[in-house]
Amino acid sequence: MRTRECGAHGRAVVLCLAVALSLGLPGCGGGSGTTPTPVTQPTTTTIFSATFTGLGANFAVPFDFAVGSSGSVTVVVDWTHATNNIAVYLTTPSCTIDMLNAFTCQFFAVDIGLTKPKRVDTGAFQPGSYRVWVANDGATSESGVINVLLTH
Repeated sequence: MRTRECGAHGRAVVLCLAVALSLGLPGCGGGSGTTPTPVTQPTTTTIFSATFTGLGANFAVPFDFAVGSSGSVTVVVDWTHATNNIAVYLTTPSCTIDMLNAFTCQFFAVDIGLTKPKRVDTGAFQPGSYRVWVANDGATSESGVINVLLTH
């Protein structure tokens, strides 16, 4: 059996191939110096919940609540009779029934549409005190629930 030794030229080719492969492959554990940033999921919590009963036709009732930290606020109102239209107004606490009727309150969000349940979403909201008005624009007395959610 004949064997052939690798001469100087053969060893150089093998060495060049080894160096080329090592440069082309990333090393284990070698970093680029950047630390991955963890992705945090937004959290949503209920910050206010209440019920209303006996809300007569063409009447409105206010609900005051506080936002403790910045985030987006979602107000969800559901009621019993789909034939009644409920309107939702998100205002400052200084908004009175007379101001609401004159539409002179500072409004952050309004939903007077026909959808049931109502869902009013805001953008960035600062900590503070706020008021939600629930108005029965239907023909019969109404009962329901209101939930205010904070996402941050």
